[in-house]
Amino acid sequence: MGVYNNDWLLNQIRGTANVVSKVFKFESLDIDLGQVEDENGQMVSGNDYIDDLVLRSKYRQATDFVHGQLKRLTPNDYKLLVSVYIDYLENLPPLIREKHQLDNRQIMDWKAKLSEFSW
Repeated sequence: MGVYNNDWLLNQIRGTANVVSKVFKFESLDIDLGQVEDENGQMVSGNDYIDDLVLRSKYRQATDFVHGQLKRLTPNDYKLLVSVYIDYLENLPPLIREKHQLDNRQIMDWKAKLSEFSW
């Protein structure tokens, strides 16, 4: 039984790491998210900032950050950013989604909010 638990835990960790590494590589998407001020008042790359928010499971803040890019990015870049971010949320392992109360409805609500064109 101990081996099973270790294998299961390892698979969960691998799954999460694979999702993060596949999805949040904005350099490969060639989207520049500019410079932003982090929680410590330091100016950091927006790409690094969103990666950090996601890795720390601060999904609500990450969603707000993505939404804030609406006015800075071209429509195509913004749509790509939203698509990649929502895909990431939809593919989180069930345990992580449950822990952070991210059911399909919440994700679809965020998707609708991010897809609205509001100035």
